[in-house]
Amino acid sequence: MQTITLQANEEQLSKLLELFKELNISYEIEADGYEKLLSECESGKT
Repeated sequence: MQTITLQANEEQLSKLLELFKELNISYEIEADGYEKLLSECESGKT
């Protein structure tokens, strides 16, 4: 597994997570304030 660090607003992060999902790429997020967004992306709400 590789680690990347990025700065993104919620819209950008949402697009990135959607792309990962489409490409079947697994990921982990370590950031404050993104738990809700991550949960929504994983449940398909975004």
